[in-house]
Amino acid sequence: ESERPRFQFPKLHELEDETRRGHALHFFANHELLALELMALMLLRFPEADPVFRKTLVNTMQDEQRHLELYLGRMEELGVSFGEIPVNSFFYDHIAHVDTLQDFTVRMSLTFEQANLDFSLFYAKAFEEIGDETTQAIMEEVLHDEIAHVAHGVRWFNQWRARGESMWEAYRRELAFPLTPARAKGMQFYRAPRKRAGLPDDFIDRLRVYNHSKGRSPDVWVYNPDTEEHRAYPDGDYVPKKAVAAMQRDLRTLPMFMAKKDDVVLVEQAPCPHYLGQLMDLGFAIPEFVVADLSRSHIPKAHELTDRKVANIRPWGWSPKIETFLAPLDPQQTPHPGVGPDEASYRYSKAWFAARYSSLVEGIPFQDFCVTDPEPRVASTYDEALTEAQRLFSQGFPMVVLKAPWGASGRRNIRLLPHEPNERQSIWMKKVIANQGSLVVEGLFDKVIDLSFQFDVSDDKAFRPRGLTRPMTDNLGRFRGLVTTRPLKDLDDEVRSLAFQDTGDAKWLEQSLGHVARKISEELAQYGYRGPVGMDAMIVRYKGALKLRPLVEVNVRYTMGRIGLALAEHVAPGRSSVWCMLGERDIRAAGHTSFSEVISALADALPTQLQPGKPMRIRRGAIATNSPTSCRQVLSVLLVADSKVDIREALAKVGLPESYPI
Repeated sequence: ESERPRFQFPKLHELEDETRRGHALHFFANHELLALELMALMLLRFPEADPVFRKTLVNTMQDEQRHLELYLGRMEELGVSFGEIPVNSFFYDHIAHVDTLQDFTVRMSLTFEQANLDFSLFYAKAFEEIGDETTQAIMEEVLHDEIAHVAHGVRWFNQWRARGESMWEAYRRELAFPLTPARAKGMQFYRAPRKRAGLPDDFIDRLRVYNHSKGRSPDVWVYNPDTEEHRAYPDGDYVPKKAVAAMQRDLRTLPMFMAKKDDVVLVEQAPCPHYLGQLMDLGFAIPEFVVADLSRSHIPKAHELTDRKVANIRPWGWSPKIETFLAPLDPQQTPHPGVGPDEASYRYSKAWFAARYSSLVEGIPFQDFCVTDPEPRVASTYDEALTEAQRLFSQGFPMVVLKAPWGASGRRNIRLLPHEPNERQSIWMKKVIANQGSLVVEGLFDKVIDLSFQFDVSDDKAFRPRGLTRPMTDNLGRFRGLVTTRPLKDLDDEVRSLAFQDTGDAKWLEQSLGHVARKISEELAQYGYRGPVGMDAMIVRYKGALKLRPLVEVNVRYTMGRIGLALAEHVAPGRSSVWCMLGERDIRAAGHTSFSEVISALADALPTQLQPGKPMRIRRGAIATNSPTSCRQVLSVLLVADSKVDIREALAKVGLPESYPI
């Protein structure tokens, strides 16, 4: 016998049609019938159960029989007979085999019947909108009874669960995979019926923001921003300073803005559900957060993720350490786009790209508007580094930058004046050369603005541009934030003229940067890399004129620019937005005592305004992009307003007027 086609549940607009409305009720009726069969099975399987539990279960069966009669009667009025469309046994298959009444209660009352609180209320509203008061009344009666059924489950589960453990913790532990709390809610989440059923606020808050894949294998994301440092010390002797480690923990949830709803983000501690709920209210999708000890050498084989099928592993950046850590998630040992330990000290480093600089910028369009000389040089000895520095001084550069091959966000860089290096600088130079094999020597240009071009090297080796952002850095080149939308707007007239008018082609910047990025992509693809890349560039003042310096650094990993692009998708069209990093010193200097206090002050200065629709967008506001109540070193904040002038004024109101070169 051929397999019957799978039934497609009616979409909301199809409920206007009586037949499709009957099909929806057919789906609900099937669930009532399955529930009846399962409850009868439990009565037979557990004759020794508490008489009160058995009596309540019989009462519930009477409710289910009445619901089934209501659905069948209304289906007949709509011209649909039970059995005329395919049904599924998912509900039955995940409950029939339970060994205990506690397991039955967790699955039936606290999962499937709890989900029906959402479904019955959602469809009661849907039928009301199309004027079907008869079907609306049926759904409201079902909702009333389902509240009592869930309350029955809550009461018994609280009697059975261990003392000292929250209901949420006990529920998650008792609910056996592949069922997860994601099955306990519908497409629209309603708090009121859960409160009436006796579920505690903490449980409701955590369930609301909980997500788990219901079919698609998830991508697993992890924020490991110290990948360069680990590449610099492939033998494993790199240990981050306490402040750096705290900052990494503060920002560990950032991949959530790039992840899909059913993806997984690894964290040391589950984020605050209240904070995640605030993000949901603003239109952000919340992925699943899974706790893991990221300081270990590898994920334990008994970790909850090792038994799940994973689609892709997406660390912030690849290094031998992160490959080892994530290896238990990939039993097939699929080759990853990282580098082996024998190559960790060089490939994709600043020195690796400096050696390729000339070929990467060759043939760049709009050459007259770019400055590609002098190229960076790689020095493999201390004396060679000094010679290269003197060469740049002789060409008129007032200062020279020395960069370690591995180091991010301005770290592991120093600057030399013509009379330097001093003793401290000399020690640093010799140490980097001894540990990493070389130094990159560049002239320090008179920077006007930073630029960051994001792209991917795809699985088919193709170049995939993602977008342009404008990083904000301090006077030492350390990352302070991003201009996330309209990065080339609101500039002074001279810079705007270069960006949009001087060449006669308003997209010349993207074309020039794209030319270099495509060459980088081809180079990386040749060596087997697949994944995200961020290319840094800048507009500089050179010999009295503004020019594009098209290639400053290449980051073969995710970058903050990619987070900026993801955040920009939530900003209403035409609005300006800036993503800022607020450090502990920043808020103290501004007179604030906590990150919660400063985000509250920013929210007062930029009251939240949303643009309704699907998707919902932010027109104005100050949105914390990591939890202000749990962070210790840094708070990241998305600021949205009509213009960057408004954003500057909001920062000034809270005492932060000079912190960000917007």
